[in-house]
Amino acid sequence: MKENANIFLLRIFWVFLLILNIFMIALVMPQGTERILSAADNPESASLLDVQVFGFDKTKAWSILNAMGEDGRRQYAVFAMREDLVFPLAYGLFCGVTLFSLAVKRFRAKFPVMLIFPALAVFADFAENFFIVLLIRQFPELLNSTMQFASLANMIKWGSVALSLGLMAAFLVLLVIQGKTRQRTLR
Repeated sequence: MKENANIFLLRIFWVFLLILNIFMIALVMPQGTERILSAADNPESASLLDVQVFGFDKTKAWSILNAMGEDGRRQYAVFAMREDLVFPLAYGLFCGVTLFSLAVKRFRAKFPVMLIFPALAVFADFAENFFIVLLIRQFPELLNSTMQFASLANMIKWGSVALSLGLMAAFLVLLVIQGKTRQRTLR
């Protein structure tokens, strides 16, 4: 009975996280991006450092932050310290709960290792936001160390997100295969 209640609560929490992630992806993040880019001096050349999947160098970071202008950079710093602190928690918990739900019974011994990836993505995203805010405060004189840490955190975040999503997809495929195998053995 207690196990059924725990499973029910986990499913309710998972649905809440799913809805929260959809809300963040569909509304909050695009509105924040629009707020930043609309405040930019040169919106056509402005972008967010967060979305540079393969990191960035000092030239790219300077170019993006310069195109934003003072108002755009201010909006970006606010965004990084508000909305972009909630989103990593939302997607990290969603990935963790999903991996837990899909893998805990089948891979009990290796399961804790899998949770490293969503947790690493969250911490790397927080670090990335911290270093991006430092870059904004340092602008126009960007320190190499700050830029390198921001870029490294960015790449770790995207790599961890990709691994988390890949593991979720792999476990879903395994569930489908196992379900089809069970159906054949029941016939």
